[in-house]
Order: sequence, then structure tokens, then C-alpha cells
Amino acid sequence: MATKGTGARRLVTLHGLSALQYWSFARCSCKSREQLLGTAKTRWADTKLALESASVKPPARLHDAPPECTAPLHVMITDKRARTESASVVTHLRTAALPPSSLVRIGPEYAAASPELAFAQAAKQLGLTRLVMLGFELCGTYSSFGQEETSYQAIPLTNVARISGFIEKSASFQGKQAAQRAIRHVIDGSASPRETQLAMMLSLPYRHGGYGFPAPKLNYVVDLPKHLGARKRYVLDLYWPELKLDVEYDSNAFHAHEEKMLLDSRRRAALEAMGITSVNVASEQVRNSGAFNELAKQLAALANHRLRYKDPDFTKAHLQLRDDLGI
Repeated sequence: MATKGTGARRLVTLHGLSALQYWSFARCSCKSREQLLGTAKTRWADTKLALESASVKPPARLHDAPPECTAPLHVMITDKRARTESASVVTHLRTAALPPSSLVRIGPEYAAASPELAFAQAAKQLGLTRLVMLGFELCGTYSSFGQEETSYQAIPLTNVARISGFIEKSASFQGKQAAQRAIRHVIDGSASPRETQLAMMLSLPYRHGGYGFPAPKLNYVVDLPKHLGARKRYVLDLYWPELKLDVEYDSNAFHAHEEKMLLDSRRRAALEAMGITSVNVASEQVRNSGAFNELAKQLAALANHRLRYKDPDFTKAHLQLRDDLGI
């Protein structure tokens, strides 16, 4: 399968959802973003080859496809005459120019849209909430897209600045405005789907069902003074530095063992000695809309944040947000 005029093997390029499936699994087996994505130089070379290849109609059945990807495989093309659709392959036409390093070789016969490009491509198929959730995951340290179980301690594939910059540099494409709207609400550093849900419900604007809090820092590292004990630092789930307010998601808060309760008490005392207020949030508070509303009022009082939502519109939007988040 040589590419016409190049003498090189052609590359089939994974588009959008298929690329995201691949990155979701691959990121869990690499130690660094550079190891997974390669250098900008190699990505640029592969971008040129992949774009040349994408002008050719892909076969109806693709052999040696990445095992992480489920059928049908979503493939990028650059010539409308290359369109095809089968049980194995769905093509997506891209005629606008791509920024350098948009595509990455992932095997002898395959390339994939970069995480930034895959996010932009997904904007055509995902609603705002799902797209923001995807952004949190790509910029976080967990991986769940296309997986039966969430993988933790995955490398971040990208960050908000990279995605924003990529979208701005890209020529106009279908879904660009949706991608721009969504990335404004994404926050770097989430370590779990629950942290993402909590951050989104608190920080999204009222019209999208959130409580309009300023965006927190996620998994923020606080160094402890020596006089507060042997521990050197704490990692805070959701933290507002200007407010010195810490919110911790604790799935076992209502069923904590004595030892954990003691550790939590020491942690809270150490943070309070530094002027930081720490609030634990139980899974039951997240799952129950009434309990979450009371939590939001408590945090608003601590943050001197006036809740200005208006019912019934806000409650309707909030309940829809909860459904979209899978709560």
C-alpha cells in the first residue's frame, strides 16, 4: 500500500472517537507524554505523510487495526472521493489545513489525531457537558474513555493551554465554536471522574447547571512548615488559593475507619494552622441533589460567594447536568 508519489507506506489516520479510544489505553502504559506522542519533529513528518495518505480511499476492511479500537474505525480523509462507509470503517472528511504536529504515527500502517485534534473533532459528536468531561480526562491523570473500568495514575495527554492554542491556530472546522466554548470550562489536573463531576457541578455557569464558583486548582500541592510535623506536603483535591478553601472528595466519609478518621483530623488541623479551611464531601452528598445544594450554600458562605441562580430554570439545568454527568 504505497502512497502515490512518495514511495512510502500509506498511513490510515484514526479520527476523533477512534483516536481517543487509542490514546485512552495507550496512555496507561507510558511514563511520559513525550514517550507516547514523540517529538514535534517526528510528528510534523508523520503529519505530512498522513495527509498525503488520507487522500486515498481506505479499504472497506482494515487489517492490523489497533486492538484498543472498536468497530467501526473512524478514519480521516482529505478528498471527498475517498469517502466510504462499512461495518468496519467510517470516513470523516477534513479539508481545512491542520497545524503542525496534528497527527502522530502509532504503528507501521496507522497514525492518529493528536489529543488536541481528537478533542476538536469530538466537538461535532458530543454535547457540551460530555465534551468538557472529555477535556478534564485528557488533561487529568485518569483514563476511562472507551474502557470498562477507570485506570488511574495515567499520564496527562495534554493541557488546557495546548488545546486552546490548537483550536485557535486551526482553520475553521465544523464544531470549532463548540470546542472553544467547552475548553473554557476545563481544568487541568483532575485525578478521578468524581473530582471532575464535583468540579464541574461547582464551577460551571448557572445556565449549564453549575453553581458558578470560580474554577478551583485540582490536586494542588501545599508544602507544610516543619513545626507542623514530619509530613512534608498535602495534595488538595479542589483548592481555591485566594480563598484558602479546600474541598476533599471522600467516598468513604460516612463509613470511615478510626485510623482514617484520625489521619483526616490531623490533616484538617494542620491545614487550619496554615489558615486553610478544609471541607470533606461524601459520595452521598454528590449523588443527592438536595444534599449537594446544601453543600453549595455552605461553600458559598465560606467563599463569600453569593449564589444568584434563579429557579425553576436553574434546577432544571442542574438536574440535566447531573444526568449528563452520569450521577
